[in-house]
Amino acid sequence: MVYGLAKLGAVQSQLPTGTIQDPVDSSDWVKGNLMAKNTLIEYGDFQCPGCASAAPFVNALEKTYDNQLRLVFRHFPLKSIHPNAAEAAFAAEAAGKQGKFWEMHDLLYANQFSWSGLSDPNVLFDNYATQLKLNLDQFINDRQSAVVKNKVERDSLTGERASVAATPSFYLNGQLVNYASYDDLERIIKQTIGQ
Repeated sequence: MVYGLAKLGAVQSQLPTGTIQDPVDSSDWVKGNLMAKNTLIEYGDFQCPGCASAAPFVNALEKTYDNQLRLVFRHFPLKSIHPNAAEAAFAAEAAGKQGKFWEMHDLLYANQFSWSGLSDPNVLFDNYATQLKLNLDQFINDRQSAVVKNKVERDSLTGERASVAATPSFYLNGQLVNYASYDDLERIIKQTIGQ
């Protein structure tokens, strides 16, 4: 697993730098201190193994820097190589309509191997919705709605404008972070925050 993280970081460190063109707004999924001076935006794909391995790291960042860092998640499903990524993003958004985005986010990453190879992962996503005690009819309707699909598309477009080339991509205070490992990424965050 460490090799995969190192390799992911090596590829990430060779990517061009980009800047966020679209500021955080009320449509974004945010956790941590909403008023923090520092913002880390992640562009992620729920079917991406590197994103799944990053999820516990990002959750730990929230606990470590809870008063100093605002964490934002934006969808960037790589549909050409991850055929279920968009459906997973729709499921997360639908759960968010009932106040459970982050819970679905964590379930999707934790169970990625269970659904990523399925021809239709929605049955499993419905099971996750039930597990989270969501209204299943509403979840299904929201998952299939234009509002949810447009939100995922909007996130993807903001990623394209920011020159996202891979997932996960992290932007700290609007600038793409080039990192070789998660330890390196945390060191950059610490330096920026001033700890």
